[in-house]
Amino acid sequence: MGDTSFPGEDWFPPGLDPIVAQAISALWWAEDPHYAAYLAWTYYAATLPAAPSVASVGTGVQTVMYSPATDPSGAGAAMQRAQWHLEQSTGGGLVSVPLAVNAGLRDALRGLSDPAIWPVYPEPAMPRWDAP
Repeated sequence: MGDTSFPGEDWFPPGLDPIVAQAISALWWAEDPHYAAYLAWTYYAATLPAAPSVASVGTGVQTVMYSPATDPSGAGAAMQRAQWHLEQSTGGGLVSVPLAVNAGLRDALRGLSDPAIWPVYPEPAMPRWDAP
């Protein structure tokens, strides 16, 4: 048998289809290892059965509330790990960029705020309740 190891093998979930794992690794590992792990864990979570979310547990004497509700299944744990990798990823976070507006569009929008161009409609006549 040939060597089936690939970069990122230690970061990927156990039991992930090796063909899928190797494809994800080949496409993303060199560019962003955390994004590759995110994809692997997300794919793995999609293959697991999900369980209903647990919002509270009651024993009769006391009740414990979870907020937000937690998914006790393996799929929920896999998605939590995927989310962690996405947060570590260079491409997964939100990036603030300066807003650049086209000068022509800016001037056109300024013109829309000019009250002289908007038509003025008379107030609608209100019905009189005392009218016969």
